[in-house]
Amino acid sequence: VQIAHCGNYCGPHWCDGKDEDEANCDVSVSPEVGFMGGAPSCTDACCRAHDYCCGHKPYKEKCNSLMVECLKGCGPMDISCTNGFVPVPSELLLKTMQAVESWGFG
Repeated sequence: VQIAHCGNYCGPHWCDGKDEDEANCDVSVSPEVGFMGGAPSCTDACCRAHDYCCGHKPYKEKCNSLMVECLKGCGPMDISCTNGFVPVPSELLLKTMQAVESWGFG
């Protein structure tokens, strides 16, 4: 059983808002709209791009670094990505991705 970190894309084996491997994910679902409404979640948009990169691009070794740069652009206080009703700070995902960035694969 896989548990999403937040949104429709942030979490291991979590893509298009369901238990889906990145290779089978067509990223057809939009990033989550933050619980406060408005624009799509910056954090979830980064996760969507990362899932697509890992599942469909030939340069998978760059996917984690691209994700780190994307999350930095969201800012540390972005809480637009949620797990149920609980906001997940982008900084939490950023720290996790920085820890695995040097692994060299998505």
